Amino acid sequence: MNQQQANKLNYIAKKQLLFGVLIGDPGWAKVWVEAEEPIAEIYRSLFYDELFSDDLEYRKALEDSVNYFGIRWV
Repeated sequence: MNQQQANKLNYIAKKQLLFGVLIGDPGWAKVWVEAEEPIAEIYRSLFYDELFSDDLEYRKALEDSVNYFGIRWV
């Protein structure tokens, strides 16, 4: 991932959060990571579940996003 791709993902994720992507919604973890939003510690186990998703394509995309953006915990 390069800076231009990251900027695009960040922009899209922030828009998705404005329109109500909630924790527990499909793909929520990737959106929160790419928007650089902190994840409350009480949702840590739900986040870890996302990292072990059966959807291999989603899991790879989430791992790539975590590697680039990192994870912010509250």
